[in-house]
Amino acid sequence: MIVTEDPAITRAGEEAPVEPPRPLRAAVFGLGRAGLQHAAVLSTLANVELVAIGDPERAARRNARGMGLAARAFADLDALLRHAAPEALVVATPFDLKASVVARALEAGAAVQMEGAPALPASDLAVLLRQAGQGRAVACALPLAHHPVFAAVRRVAASGTLGKIREVRASRSVSRVFSPAQQRAYAERGASRGVIAHTGMELVFLLVQMFGAPRELKATASRVYGTMEDEARGTWTLDGQARIAFEVSWSTPGFPRPATVIEIEAEAGRLLVSEDAMELDLVAAREDYPAGVTRLGRADVLPLARFDLDGDARWLEDTAFVAWAAGGSEPVTRLAAVLEAARVIDALYASAESGGRPVEVGRLEFRGPGEPAVPPEVGR
Repeated sequence: MIVTEDPAITRAGEEAPVEPPRPLRAAVFGLGRAGLQHAAVLSTLANVELVAIGDPERAARRNARGMGLAARAFADLDALLRHAAPEALVVATPFDLKASVVARALEAGAAVQMEGAPALPASDLAVLLRQAGQGRAVACALPLAHHPVFAAVRRVAASGTLGKIREVRASRSVSRVFSPAQQRAYAERGASRGVIAHTGMELVFLLVQMFGAPRELKATASRVYGTMEDEARGTWTLDGQARIAFEVSWSTPGFPRPATVIEIEAEAGRLLVSEDAMELDLVAAREDYPAGVTRLGRADVLPLARFDLDGDARWLEDTAFVAWAAGGSEPVTRLAAVLEAARVIDALYASAESGGRPVEVGRLEFRGPGEPAVPPEVGR
């Protein structure tokens, strides 16, 4: 077996991130863990001024001050939009406030990036997409889609290097919920959906980006610690009859950080990917890759973030969003693309609630410019 770690294969990584081409006023509304991360990242970006932070909860605003965030803090969204006039707003509020906050920000003319978008039903996201209209930047915060290793894998799959896809196995696990109290704390306030929408949403989006929306799927879910599902598993059927098997859990010991693994069996070989590395094993040389095993680790894939915050993905995600808000290119996580993944999540819940009955997935109704490339050919 040949193992290659050739610097030339870093071409599979994304191009270097482009920060906003002009000065941009940005703000964050919702100061939980994710909101604080976004505020920290935005504070470091060239050509970005963090002009405001906000949260209805006084304790959340106090925590932000304790972190050293100097931007003016607001308890009320309308006051933030009126006095700070941000051009870009990150919305990291709980589920029960999310849609109304995004709609109000769009009315005020701000570009928006949402945390936890697939926890919303696809119908709600479709309404927000209509409100955004043409030319308005609306993105969703899905860090895994910006992770350098997974971004490289997405391009390898789209390039045709693997040939026909035969089978995909995918999983995402994290150690978060081991009691009813932990389930209530980890799920977004007001949400009725559990692990599929929270832990699984980034995996679903990535799979849809790589292989297209499934034609049909079925899923089962287990409720162990509360009213929401804690584990889920199932299969997708793609056009051409290839099969994706997946499982997600937020109740598996030993994973302090989310761990994602995707294995792809194809006519040209095999691909294995996690947050740490991609391993491509080809039976013969294809495209830019030699026969044998090519390993691509995080340090081998460009770009790397300016600083590490749970990896590179959050920094790259926010950089892509504010660059788009300032007139740059669309990020992969624009709302029009996330809506397709939200339809898949809706179908997963429909199947799980029926005890695993197969469910056909509706196709995306709203398509914007720059849609994903045609997925790789899929066959038996």
